[in-house]
Amino acid sequence: MSKWRMIPGPALAAVLTLVLAAVPAPLARAADDIDQKSVDRAHAFLNTAPRGRNILSYVHFGSKYQGHSYKATRFVTNGGKRVAGHFALLYDFAWEDDGKTQVAFLCDARGSLYEVQVVSTNAVFNQPFLTANATIKVLGGLLVEAFKNKMTAAERQDVQKFMENADAKGMLEWSLKFQQGLGW
Repeated sequence: MSKWRMIPGPALAAVLTLVLAAVPAPLARAADDIDQKSVDRAHAFLNTAPRGRNILSYVHFGSKYQGHSYKATRFVTNGGKRVAGHFALLYDFAWEDDGKTQVAFLCDARGSLYEVQVVSTNAVFNQPFLTANATIKVLGGLLVEAFKNKMTAAERQDVQKFMENADAKGMLEWSLKFQQGLGW
């Protein structure tokens, strides 16, 4: 006798509905307040290997990039309340031989990045942003040099502030916003 049994039509539909509701879709929409085009825009910006290498250079400075991949889409909350239209894209980063770090990229309703959060990591010595904070003056100088013709005086002052405060996370967020604004 088979251990599987048939579920009658209406009951099967109810079970499938519950199961499908519990399994997050790759790009789940949040009660229709997250625009799919915004999610697609953020993904198009984040999912390239050059962008992944750039992000990893801040998160785990000096580590060998082994790839990154989309993991999930989540709601953004503030004070326990969902922020309408905002979403977070979670990406898993692989680095060195066995390094794994999950990073959340918080985006507004247009798909523009505004914050980066490290969700988890298996790092022991190369903790997120630690090495980059120690070398921030070099990173900041390279950033200014690379984009000097496209930066305003105010933008150069922002980068200088991150350099003075040894704030690699802040510089990464600024850099991603700047690049996304340029359409890169």
